[in-house]
Amino acid sequence: MAFSKTSKEHAKTNKSGGSQKSNRAYRFKQGLGKMARFDLHNIDAGHVGGTAETDILFEMGIMYATGRDCAVDHVAAHKWFNIAAIKGSDRAAELRAELVKTMSKADLATAMREAREWMTTH
Repeated sequence: MAFSKTSKEHAKTNKSGGSQKSNRAYRFKQGLGKMARFDLHNIDAGHVGGTAETDILFEMGIMYATGRDCAVDHVAAHKWFNIAAIKGSDRAAELRAELVKTMSKADLATAMREAREWMTTH
């Protein structure tokens, strides 16, 4: 995808000198603020588990385990690591095993139940 203007050209033509918000609005109006779309079912990522889907599931586990962009939730982290491990991610299996050491039996049972429910519906 090619943009019609480079960022330097954009800066020259945007003489409003306004805030960052107005610059974003200008870029969007000029067609520069559009996002790319990807069909994830056809992409092989390969670095964590072999497929983009597995990598995304692994990243969901990381997100909940570390609290990146959300609250730390070990039950949800275990759920996503478990699903990624089932789909072939060795690293997810390792992190799931580490996480189990910090979880109560009730939390572990909840995480496993949620993973089973997710697997049956997807």
